[in-house]
Amino acid sequence: MAKKKYYAVQKGRVPGVYLTWDECKKQVDGFSGAAFKSFSTMEEARQFVKGAAGKPDVRAAETDGDGRENSNGIEDCASQRNFSRTEGRSDQERISNAEDKDSIREENAGEMEDDGWLEADAAPDAFSVFDMMKENGGPEAVAYVDGSYYHPDRKFSCGVVLFWKGREFHFKEAYTDPDLASMRNVAGEIKGAQKAMEYCLKHGISSLCIFHDYEGIAKWCEGQWEAKKEGTRAYRDFYRRASEKLNITFRKVKGHSGDTWNDLADRLAKEALRLC
Repeated sequence: MAKKKYYAVQKGRVPGVYLTWDECKKQVDGFSGAAFKSFSTMEEARQFVKGAAGKPDVRAAETDGDGRENSNGIEDCASQRNFSRTEGRSDQERISNAEDKDSIREENAGEMEDDGWLEADAAPDAFSVFDMMKENGGPEAVAYVDGSYYHPDRKFSCGVVLFWKGREFHFKEAYTDPDLASMRNVAGEIKGAQKAMEYCLKHGISSLCIFHDYEGIAKWCEGQWEAKKEGTRAYRDFYRRASEKLNITFRKVKGHSGDTWNDLADRLAKEALRLC
């Protein structure tokens, strides 16, 4: 059985600890001055990201044809993850491989905040990836958003995974607005982005990065796309008001590509429609 490895990115697009080479590669491939290294324990990886492990191991992300790094000792480890919530276990004990990527994890019953937000036990790598973003000058909060649509009922929904101060929050809700329903799952992703902004405004958060898989989520706000529909105009205007108090940035991810948090946001949106 292959020895478990943790891939620490000290300098890259999103510094943190990753459990597969594919995820690590996304952060360092083409990034000037990338610093990353593999470790056999989560703690060693975290210390490296924090800069406590000495001189960083700077490597060019050179790969061979099938996506494996070819000379730096990092193997492809593309298996998905399943997270156990048993208290008292170490990080390494709580992480196990899962053959089915849809079985990302089951949330423990957390404390329900107002407005439908649920605090979940944060997965071990959530702390490594997102808490350290602030240490490296990143946003104060990070949100992954996605939407879903159920044609027979013309209902759409949103799912949001938000990280802030070492805590993980989930939100899901279904809607029946007939005007927005014509936009199908995009309407849900718009709602998810709005919900993330609302949460940050309510809690006095200063900066937010929204990860999304539909490019219009950013382009309507940034003026790259014309907001022609009532729903997209309302979303753009909401963003403009929110951005007066909140520094909002966007980052596009590829949908259904095995990105853990994008997959989880998609799953939450489907749960809101009782599709899974």
